[in-house]
This record gives sequence, C-alpha cells and structure tokens, in this order.
Amino acid sequence: MKEKQVVQVVKAHFENQGYLVLEQFVVTNGKIDVAAFKWADQFDIDCVGVECKSEAYVGSVYDILRQQISDYQKSFPKVCLATLKPSEENLRTFIDLCEIQKAGYISVDQAGSVKLVHPPEMNRSLDADLYIADVRSWAALFLTFKDLFGELQTKTGWCSTKGKNLRIPPSRRVQFNAWRMPDTGDIMFGINIEDARRIISDMSSSDFLDAFKKVPREALLKVSREEYFGKGLRVGRMLVQKEISGLASRDTDYITRSARTGTNLHLQVSMKLWRYDDVLSRDEHSEKMTNAKGAMHELYDFMKSREH
Repeated sequence: MKEKQVVQVVKAHFENQGYLVLEQFVVTNGKIDVAAFKWADQFDIDCVGVECKSEAYVGSVYDILRQQISDYQKSFPKVCLATLKPSEENLRTFIDLCEIQKAGYISVDQAGSVKLVHPPEMNRSLDADLYIADVRSWAALFLTFKDLFGELQTKTGWCSTKGKNLRIPPSRRVQFNAWRMPDTGDIMFGINIEDARRIISDMSSSDFLDAFKKVPREALLKVSREEYFGKGLRVGRMLVQKEISGLASRDTDYITRSARTGTNLHLQVSMKLWRYDDVLSRDEHSEKMTNAKGAMHELYDFMKSREH
C-alpha cells in the first residue's frame, strides 16, 4: 500500500466518525496529510492532524516525530502518525516514541483496516496564537459552512458550494462562498461567479444596479478581469472594488459593457462574518452565516435564474 492509499484509508476512518476531513492542510510550519475537525461541544472543536507514511522504520519514525510532527504540534492540539502496520517488535517501539512526543499512533494493515493503537495527547508545544490562526479559525468556518449548506468544496483559504446545475461549467455557476481576507483577517461570506460574462452580458446597467441593491449597503463588490495561463495559473486585475452603498450607474454601465468582451469576468459580492481570531460558539457562528445567507439570497436567486 502506497502513502496516498494510507491517506485515503485514514481519511475514510475519520469521516466515518463524523469528522470533516481535509487533505494536504496548510499550517505555518508545513502541510499535513490529513486534518479532521468535529464540534466537541458548543465551543470546543476536536481538531486532529495526521501525518501518513507507508512503510516506516524505527529511525524514520524518530525523525518524523522530531521534525514534522513536532512542527505540526505547534498548530494542532492533537497530532497522530499513521503508518502501515509494522512488526510486533517495531510496533512497541513506535508506540513508545509516539508516547514520548505526546503523539498518537495509527496502524493501517494491507486490507485497509485502521486502528488507533495509541491516542494522541494535548502537547506542550501548542502555540495558542497558531492554533487559532492555522487551525481553529478554519475549522469553525468549514464546519459552519458544511452545517448550513450540507456540502463543501474547499482548498487552502476558501470554501464554496458546488452548484447544482451540472450542465453549467463550474466557472459559470453561481456559488455561495466564504474565505479569509489575507490583509485584515476578516472572515467573509458572499456570492461568487468565476466567469460572469454570460450572466450579466445582456443586462442593462439599470437592471444590474437594481439587482445589487438587494444586498446590504455595506457589502463589498469586486469585479476583476482574469487571464488563464494553464492549469493552476490564473492572473487577475481588479476593475471595480467598492461598497454597494457607493455603486453608481457609471460603475454598472462599465461592468455590463465589460462582460460583452474579453476574458473571464470574475464577480464577487461579500460581507464580513467575523474575524479569524473571534472564538465563538457553534450557534453564534451558525447564526452569523445564516443571517448573511438570508441577506444575500434574493440576489443569489436572481443570478442563479440567469445561469446558462
């Protein structure tokens, strides 16, 4: 069994226990193979990071624990090492080494059975600020989004709905999304259309202005022109960025005209939910996102009706 297969087996193990599970989760000190999140109660989130390996030996396990695992323990309260099931002799040594590091140990056999041999402990390396910035803030956002929409697609830094109209290419679907502003740390929620040209190209300037009056005046509108240079390489330049309260006919006239020519026109309207370092209850997170969705829903439905 290769390392990627170990990752998939471990991911399924945590999903079966009700966790929201992400792969290749980025933290300050690296990228951990598996991150698993689940509300433990109204305020606390059970956050577990797992580093996965295929075959491992005593020397390599020692190095992994002292280098990778110790770095991840600065961000995650609980971290596990997962490997293919070793010999009985090595298993005892692996457990001893993990116990010293306060890490958990997960054994995976060739049939895909997963066993938590040694549970992880709260570790003394945990940095309170890194925990909030790297882990808790994202866990709260992703769990709240999943609770509200029942679905989630995510990569580092954002999450969104998938869009139900599968006949429409993903770039032209109207989606709800959420992300963290890199400069302010604000957690944002809104409507996102990767390529809005077909949706707004036949709208009049006044119709566009009327449509966006359906959202709160403090919401932020961003419109950018994007160029693609191959898979994973996208460059954009901002055309319009302003609060809805300041949106004027000259802006909407320019936006609708821009949709009729050129490359992708990325449109996003959003409002602030909370700051990344706000540590709120599950209900309060849910209330804030539910209210934001309600404030955006009329515009969302209007834009969704124009998908084609």
